Amino acid sequence: MGCCGSCGTRIAFLCIAIWSIVQSIAYITGSVLGILAFNCEIDISWTQIKYFIYLLYFRHSKCDQEYIDWNALGIYPTPETEIALPIVTEAAERTQIILLTYLISSVLWIVASIMIIVGVFFPCSGRSTLRFFSYPWVIVCFLILIQDAVATYYHVVDIIDTKDVMSLINFLEIPYSTDYYFYFSAIPKHILFIPGLMMSLLSSRGIIVWFINLSTLFYMSMAIRRLSKETHTPQIVGNQQVQPVNPTIVTTTQQQQVYPVQNPVVQPIQHQNLQQQSVYPSLMNVEAGPSKSAY
Repeated sequence: MGCCGSCGTRIAFLCIAIWSIVQSIAYITGSVLGILAFNCEIDISWTQIKYFIYLLYFRHSKCDQEYIDWNALGIYPTPETEIALPIVTEAAERTQIILLTYLISSVLWIVASIMIIVGVFFPCSGRSTLRFFSYPWVIVCFLILIQDAVATYYHVVDIIDTKDVMSLINFLEIPYSTDYYFYFSAIPKHILFIPGLMMSLLSSRGIIVWFINLSTLFYMSMAIRRLSKETHTPQIVGNQQVQPVNPTIVTTTQQQQVYPVQNPVVQPIQHQNLQQQSVYPSLMNVEAGPSKSAY
């Protein structure tokens, strides 16, 4: 691992990848269950709260759910009037679209996380390789954060749209009637906001997990940027940094001995002395003149 980045960064990448895979598996499971419930494959309406959630977000008339089940809502005595429901509500169709997007994005997040794990454990993978394997995770995580925010917005609006009996009737797309208002008034007040609240918590990942994902996205972005800068720094060989070679010193790698480079000795050239004599003839004559007169 020493050949491509610090061990701490690799451990952090590995933990983030595992954290993402765990979330993805949980949301894939939830998405599949929701889609199966919408398509009458499983029954999730065996309690009062679960039936109310099913009624608002997963009900389809093809599942023999053309009328409200007052017994499932815990209303006694049961109203004799049967209230017909639409084939499917806008909220139920929207929920299926949200579940499908969660299913696809979670699968992509698993693939991106596996790429990070491969980059962490790949023998002698360089910084550029680890950075390349991290880009898909950043993109998918960013899209998932936006997806969570959009889905949570719709579910918070649903809480407002089901805060009272009149809003609930409109949410279920049932034509208003005074008798209907009387029957729906028997639904316990404390469960009106529960479906929207539960869906909001799921789409926002409990809020806390959403902010943790935002923090990991920020960390991964900074780590990728740091890895990009480190690719331009001198490489590390073993535990010693490669230094530029001094042109005047030759170092042997095996013996670790330093031999100074011998500078070549330039021998004087005779024609330089001749040139000097030709340049200063007058000075030479002056020096020779007094010696002749002395004799």
